[in-house]
Amino acid sequence: MARRARSHHEVVGRLGDDEVLLTNLPCVMPKELQSEMSVQSFLQRNVHKDLQVKAVSFVDALHTENLKKRTAYIRVKVGSKRQAHLVKTSLRQTWLQDSLVKVKTREDAKSEAFDNRTVIINGLPKHLKAEQILDYFGQSSGAIVGIEMPKENSKLRDLRNALS
Repeated sequence: MARRARSHHEVVGRLGDDEVLLTNLPCVMPKELQSEMSVQSFLQRNVHKDLQVKAVSFVDALHTENLKKRTAYIRVKVGSKRQAHLVKTSLRQTWLQDSLVKVKTREDAKSEAFDNRTVIINGLPKHLKAEQILDYFGQSSGAIVGIEMPKENSKLRDLRNALS
């Protein structure tokens, strides 16, 4: 079940050759990235005026009442694989507010494992809920797109009891 949840959030691996993922976005989204049209204008202004932007989709980070809604990443489909590479190289040193924009392509999936973006925390009290963890870690870390809170493996517990 955990692997299915992880693969659901593994967006880089599911990118098409003609798609890019804009990550490391500021907490408060600037006006130039708040709508599909503004993203298209931003890319044409910062990459190339003839860049074909075919589709733009926004993926929100997890949020709670205490943690404001935030965009985790923006997925953009452009005209070709060559244009996707052009977006990546052109935005290499682009800052938005206090964040250096990172651009991922399908080729990046070959060199990056999902686990490199996963933080595992052990020893949390069992009564904690995902919302409490999100409120605590969501204030100081990057955009959180998934939380797994596995329950104790009952078969393993039964085996331990049988052996003791």
